[in-house]
This record gives sequence, structure tokens and C-alpha cells, in this order.
Amino acid sequence: AARWLVPRLASFNAAHPGIALNIQASNSPVDLAGGAADLAVRGGGGHFTGLHAERLLQAGFAPVASPRLKLRKAGDVARHPLIHFDWQR
Repeated sequence: AARWLVPRLASFNAAHPGIALNIQASNSPVDLAGGAADLAVRGGGGHFTGLHAERLLQAGFAPVASPRLKLRKAGDVARHPLIHFDWQR
């Protein structure tokens, strides 16, 4: 999100000088309905109950492994424990 947002901030501020932006980087849930914020940028499929979502960018993911694991094909990953981050919480 930062790669998309940061380059656009100066032109947004120039075009809308009366709008104050308070940007917080967090994965914590935001109560948009309760007025805690007007906008949140989140990763995911865009299915957030009661909210309108627009795709900002196409995110790509790729497995990354140490050469010491000697992975030759995708199936070799199954021989190793996987560490993951549950970003949907």
C-alpha cells in the first residue's frame, strides 16, 4: 500500500488543502462504522461486510527459501515446516 499511496500524497494535498490526513500503519481492525477512521487500506479479497472496497493494486506472493533447503521443485516444500502469517485476522 505504501508504494501506491506515498507517491500520491503531495498531489492530493495540493488538490485538497482543506483535508487533513492522519495516516497510521497498522494491521489492527479499524471501526469505520463507528467513526474511528474514514478510510482503511487492507490486504485481502475485498469482501468486508458492510463496507465498500476497491482494488488498489494486484499483489503477488512468492515462496522464498534458503538455498540450504535445496528445493528443486515445488513439491519439495512439503518436506519442511512452514511458517506463515495469518493476515486475515
